[in-house]
Amino acid sequence: PVGGSIASHALVNRSYTLHRDGVLIAAGSDPIGVHAVPPGPATFQLSRTVEMRPDLMPLSTRVDTVWTFPSEPPRDGRPAARMPLPNLAVGLPVDGGNRVAAGVPLDLTVAVAGAAWVRIELSTDEGHSWSPVALQRHGHDSFRGTVPDGTLPTGTMAWLRVEAVDRDGGHVLQTVRDAFGVGPVT
Repeated sequence: PVGGSIASHALVNRSYTLHRDGVLIAAGSDPIGVHAVPPGPATFQLSRTVEMRPDLMPLSTRVDTVWTFPSEPPRDGRPAARMPLPNLAVGLPVDGGNRVAAGVPLDLTVAVAGAAWVRIELSTDEGHSWSPVALQRHGHDSFRGTVPDGTLPTGTMAWLRVEAVDRDGGHVLQTVRDAFGVGPVT
């Protein structure tokens, strides 16, 4: 699963909520845009769900992302600032059917700008249980890890859950349902 652009006709759900200190202040069908917020320091949480039509692509059809970040008003009458939210990208060696081979180690990368730390987990039981993948920093904004052989049973669908914290205290948690299938590959 790597970021990209999806035409709106392919989506069945593109919704968001925006909370300020736990209180809902905005909700709708797309979080893109500017959202005026009451003055004063606060902690914000932006939740976004993007769900595609399953008849177009059978895998990675739903992505849930939650960003949590502290914010203070601009000082000395300066204009409002845009909050840079961490954007995650997971790289996997999938085939044309978005599958990986079973029974072999699986190398993956996670890219996220400005991350202080990153964690990734896999589930092969629709998110009921999760297995962490050890990551090593590789460069400034990239992390690498290997899923040990035997971890992904043939015929299963893997979900991904990635979490990152940036240097400013911002946090992102993203879950990709049915991110990829496990064997056989073409």
